[in-house]
Amino acid sequence: MPDRFFTKDRQAFDKGHLVRREDAAWGRSFAELRRANGDTYHVTNCSPQVAGFNRSAKARDNWGALENFVAKAVKGGRVSLFSGPIFERSDDVFHGVDDDGRVQVKIPKAYWKVVVEAEADALLAYAFVQQQDLSGVRWEERLQVPAAFKPFMLPLAELERRLEFVLFPPELHEADQFHTARGSDVREAEGLPGRGAPRKTRRRRTLEQLAAGPKTFRDPILSVFQSATAKFVRDRAAAAADGPRPSTEAVRREGLEILDAEHACEATLGGGAASGAQSTMSSGQEGLTRREHASHCSALLLELTKAKVFGDEATANALLDQAKTGKCDPAWADTVYEHAKAYGVLNDPSRRVYVVPRPDDAQVIPMNPASRIAIFGDWGTGAGPARLVMSNIREKRPDILLHLGDIYYSGTPDEMKANFEDIIAEAYQGARQRPAIYTLCGNHDMYSGGQGYHDLIARLNAGKLRQKASWFCLRATDNSWQILAMDSGRNDYHPLLHRQTFIEEAEQLWLVERVKDFPGRTILASHHQLFSAFDAPGGPLPSGGADPVNQRLKSVLDRLVAAGGNVVAWFWGHEHNLGVYEPYAGLARGRCVGHGGVPVFTDEDPYEPLAELVDPPAIIAGTCIVPDGEYYAHGFAVLELSGETAQAEYFQNVGGVLKRHYAEMIA
Repeated sequence: MPDRFFTKDRQAFDKGHLVRREDAAWGRSFAELRRANGDTYHVTNCSPQVAGFNRSAKARDNWGALENFVAKAVKGGRVSLFSGPIFERSDDVFHGVDDDGRVQVKIPKAYWKVVVEAEADALLAYAFVQQQDLSGVRWEERLQVPAAFKPFMLPLAELERRLEFVLFPPELHEADQFHTARGSDVREAEGLPGRGAPRKTRRRRTLEQLAAGPKTFRDPILSVFQSATAKFVRDRAAAAADGPRPSTEAVRREGLEILDAEHACEATLGGGAASGAQSTMSSGQEGLTRREHASHCSALLLELTKAKVFGDEATANALLDQAKTGKCDPAWADTVYEHAKAYGVLNDPSRRVYVVPRPDDAQVIPMNPASRIAIFGDWGTGAGPARLVMSNIREKRPDILLHLGDIYYSGTPDEMKANFEDIIAEAYQGARQRPAIYTLCGNHDMYSGGQGYHDLIARLNAGKLRQKASWFCLRATDNSWQILAMDSGRNDYHPLLHRQTFIEEAEQLWLVERVKDFPGRTILASHHQLFSAFDAPGGPLPSGGADPVNQRLKSVLDRLVAAGGNVVAWFWGHEHNLGVYEPYAGLARGRCVGHGGVPVFTDEDPYEPLAELVDPPAIIAGTCIVPDGEYYAHGFAVLELSGETAQAEYFQNVGGVLKRHYAEMIA
């Protein structure tokens, strides 16, 4: 921004130096020093920062204070500094002027800094992010801006994912100190909180444990890479089989590449590059074992996926050639490349499919007033436990199957068939009639762009029972009950940019119309949770701690109630768990039914409270699912409508035996 922007900004911003003068003003001569000093005063080195964030005298934990800390830690030595803003789609717009007149500029809320030093023959890298408090800025429009966060240290890999368009070289990933004792010392010495460390260390799975289902990651790039690897293994198994196309469960038993794709993703999220990702596939690696070879190839192909998704064609093509010449299976390499090309939509949100509600399309689907509805979530794995759940559901003779979303890994067309349609068809083979099937849109369904999801719903049911969009209304023909399904997955395609997912405004208007014209009771359904005792869907709070409530979804609930809606319950998934909550946040019955298929190890304890939550909701005693061998039990709910009341029953399969462990009346 030019100088005029800062002089005519209603005293909103300092010219915040990304590289401060003291850091650059050195050299072998006075001329070099003077030139370096002057370079820091170009407006290209300035970014709009409020005074309380920019000036070290204003606080001990702001941008200026972080610069002072770095200078103090270096103690006259030499380090390399990399700094910049984080541009996020949620950044608010400032109305100002520049040399050409009035302008509207998005103001970054967060800034990043990477410090790299050399020690002996090794590099050491430290990544930081700080967020400025913009609540006092006069925007010329009334905007709600999140309050400031304290500076926090985070893995370099997490910073890279937030930046989207900035990729750090492998040497810096390998040098990242976040997960080391040295990184902990840095944070503790300056009182800097750490970000990105898991609540519990999850065990690394074995090949034998693959049959239990997929390990999933809330990351679109990793999920597309997993989809590609699973597709390659499935196609290879089909080519080798004499009979019909093998099931997902059968494929997973031989899926060494699937396991190593998981490990590569784990390594990436752990703060460093996947093992082997930067080494060259040369003839010297021909002596590797099959396991070592698969591990090396998976790491290499994950890097290919990242490069292709971010539009780095030169690197993607070079990695593709490297994989093929280095004896990776060419079909695997080609499948990964084509998946990244077709489904890597992270960098182009316009490719995400969505049907915008129209005023003349009520999308009301009739249902019997005495319907039995099986409700299950996060089920689309294609693995053995999911097959067992569907078999158990059939035993309960439901009229409707209501899936709360997520078909893994990224909702590609192939996965929609193999991990959803085929499993239901198998369970209902020989039945005179199968139930109507409806599925909500989850974040994993959108990671590939959503085309597979929308093609799926178009063919699940025919005629007046057809689901036309990711939002729909199931309504009893006597107007006693309705289920309003909303699309919360559309706006969770990027977990760092859209931590607090939301419902599109046109869809909210559609929801309001459905309660305004309806005299009966309404049950809401979404993939994402309104609140949680084990996650923080509302993000950090200005006063510290984390919000257990997604306030953007809460505003939808408030809007529906204000319009006269009689909302008696809300069912959701997303968390791979069963959560039957006490009344909370203005909702009588919040129910998480996400334990349909994704394995959760018993030592991960899905009921461990999240310590940083402020005033979290409580689980009704006696409703928790129980351990079943290595994993927690899978299950579902059955909702039976009957006049003015409905009964909800919650089931879990323990040791191969289906058990009802809780029931309630909803009225």
